[in-house]
This record gives sequence, C-alpha cells and structure tokens, in this order.
Amino acid sequence: MRDDISDYLADLIRRSRDVLGDDLVGAYAAGSVGLGAYQPGRSDADVALVRSCHVLRAPGGHLLCVIPVASDGALVESTATRWP
Repeated sequence: MRDDISDYLADLIRRSRDVLGDDLVGAYAAGSVGLGAYQPGRSDADVALVRSCHVLRAPGGHLLCVIPVASDGALVESTATRWP
C-alpha cells in the first residue's frame, strides 16, 4: 500500500478512536484501496468503520442493532424491550 494512503488511513483510525473510543471494533478499506488499485488524484478512499452495539432479536427473527449514542450502556440494557 502506498505510504500516503497508509498514513491517511492510520490518521482516520486515530481520529475515529478519539470519537468512538472502545466502541470502534474494526476499520476496513474497500473499493480501489482494498483491491490494491488506488490511483492518486483519481481514486477516493472508501472506508467502513465498525462499532459495537447491543443486538436484540425481534419477533419474526429480525436482529436489531441498538447503538446507544448519548445513553449509558447499562441504562439501555436495563430498559430495552427484549423478545424471546
């Protein structure tokens, strides 16, 4: 991987960790960067950030990912509706 894109991704991850803290569980380069086809001045850098969440199973088998934005995780856990 080119040094300029590698430095950019490292900085993006550092800044994302500053915002998300331990909720940041992964970062993946996609598109041309992920495929090794990045062209400076022509390509963009597609990145997916993955953060932790509370997973609930709803009626019908649907899975819901609840991300507490401004709430205490324990509060969400204690007040969330749970289905069998």
